[in-house]
Amino acid sequence: MDYEVKVENLYFFYGETNILEDINLSFQAGSFISIIGPNGSGKSTFLKNLSRYLEPQKGIVLLGGKDINQLSKKEISRNVSVVPQNILLEFDFKVKDIVMMGRHPYVNRWKGETEEDREIVEKAMKYTNILHFSDRSYNELSGGEKQRVILAQALAQQPKVLLLDEPISHLDLQYQVEILDLVKRLTVKEGMTVISVLHDLNMASGYSDKIIMLKDGKVYCQGKPEEVL
Repeated sequence: MDYEVKVENLYFFYGETNILEDINLSFQAGSFISIIGPNGSGKSTFLKNLSRYLEPQKGIVLLGGKDINQLSKKEISRNVSVVPQNILLEFDFKVKDIVMMGRHPYVNRWKGETEEDREIVEKAMKYTNILHFSDRSYNELSGGEKQRVILAQALAQQPKVLLLDEPISHLDLQYQVEILDLVKRLTVKEGMTVISVLHDLNMASGYSDKIIMLKDGKVYCQGKPEEVL
């Protein structure tokens, strides 16, 4: 069964400030969807509602037909991975250790990591082309390399849905293309659903199956890239 994401009548407030209002959307499995719109339109807040990092005051988010509020944190983590906008690590870790953190929803606290966990982590590092520096310190890496490490960590969770908050905003063009190529391939080959906040409209039009534009916390328009842009 396709793992579709649906949002119905979603409202979110910070205090008395209305951030999201009456959002009704569906995201087909195996598609790349970009969320665009001006600053302050509610894009990042919307992603946080999809992962239950934030809980809407009204409305429902359905993951694979199930109400996200009825799922445990472990169940959500096994189905949804998030790559946040800013990744700051207080302690320095080796690359392979950071990617292994993506296995947290699966690892038994008493038994520890299994051979299967290590194989999945290695596969994620191969896919993102970081295996050759798996023993390096994360804080020694370039911006593009760090982004690939965090993406590998997200893939190690084996999610059905990948949420990306401006994954290319501070990267050189070469790395922007590299990251989006990797992510697009996941939708085509793995059937993963990718929902990404993007500022670059050229990149959004080039990679997206669907674009959703938010304005003032509402869905201003949605459709194929050529229709929306």
